Amino acid sequence: MKVRVLLFICSCLAWNACAQPSPCGTFDYDALGQQIRIRSSGSSPSGTFSLDLLMQFQQKVVYEIDYLERTCKKVPLDAPFNPIQIPPGSFPVAQTVLGTSSVAGMGLLANTWYGEIPEIQGKPC
Repeated sequence: MKVRVLLFICSCLAWNACAQPSPCGTFDYDALGQQIRIRSSGSSPSGTFSLDLLMQFQQKVVYEIDYLERTCKKVPLDAPFNPIQIPPGSFPVAQTVLGTSSVAGMGLLANTWYGEIPEIQGKPC
């Protein structure tokens, strides 16, 4: 299942990079309910795509919703929920602007942190 979700995300990124799509996508994150929802749709000269993934980690299920085909598949989810957080004991390393800082409201200031995530044996490079 992890590979399937990763392949989907990579496919969407490749599709977007190559096809000049009209942008439309959201990422919803619920730490308390342990849910993630990824919605993406767009169009290009080769066609239209639309996908809605609802990952419910407590119920161990993923719903793949296709609005164009009017289908919904319930797929088992065999992956732990990894909270989006700064691990305890981490420290800030740098700040980066994603986008541009030349135009007001067109950039996002992001902090880079250094630390370990013991729950998943994640260690810094």
